[in-house]
Amino acid sequence: MEQEVTAGLLCAARRLLKSAVHVEQQLARTLHMCDRISQPLCRAVAATLTKLIQDVAAMPLILSETISDPQALRCVLVVLHHVLVDLRPDEIKTAARLQAAEEAAHQLCRRQHLPLGVGVLAAILVDEIATAFQQLDRVLQPPYVRKEHNSIILRRRVSLFFRRVRADLFALAFASLKLSVCMRAAAEGCFALRHGDKQLLRRLLQQVQAKARVMVDLNDMHRQSLLTAVQMAAPQIRS
Repeated sequence: MEQEVTAGLLCAARRLLKSAVHVEQQLARTLHMCDRISQPLCRAVAATLTKLIQDVAAMPLILSETISDPQALRCVLVVLHHVLVDLRPDEIKTAARLQAAEEAAHQLCRRQHLPLGVGVLAAILVDEIATAFQQLDRVLQPPYVRKEHNSIILRRRVSLFFRRVRADLFALAFASLKLSVCMRAAAEGCFALRHGDKQLLRRLLQQVQAKARVMVDLNDMHRQSLLTAVQMAAPQIRS
């Protein structure tokens, strides 16, 4: 059992690193294109996309503070995947479609027998993503971007960014949740990491901190989870 949990913990750390680095690369490419137009535009797009990353990746970890049942947490991940992949809130343009997507998120939560609050949060996430992309669509047009050709290219790039990182955002959410749950179990004495595993875990998490700036922009719960895991992996290295 301990070997399985340890393997899951290390797998989560590797996935966290891989996904965070890929999101960072895609974000950098997108912002580079915006920066060629103007720095204020680049800052506006960076702030919006960073908030999107925060909103998506934070959902399961936030809910884990009130939901302890593993099956329910798996259902939360099903809902998140459905919101990102099936509902496609980044493509919503009308109020009617937004309302339909929010209701679809609610209905899925009911079918998954999740608490009412989860349905509310899922609908809010749909709205947050849709609103963010509608705002970006307005920002990336004249008069903010003067040349229509540039406007078209930037809007396509922002849409492409979200499509390319959608799977990684889901993986970030899952890996961060898994890391948090496993480290909580280790702190409670449910299992113990061996010396070599602690060394490997710490190296992986330090790479996340060093190579993926996007992780710095995640919310406090993600940041604290990562810092706690690094601290818990540290003592064995110093021994």
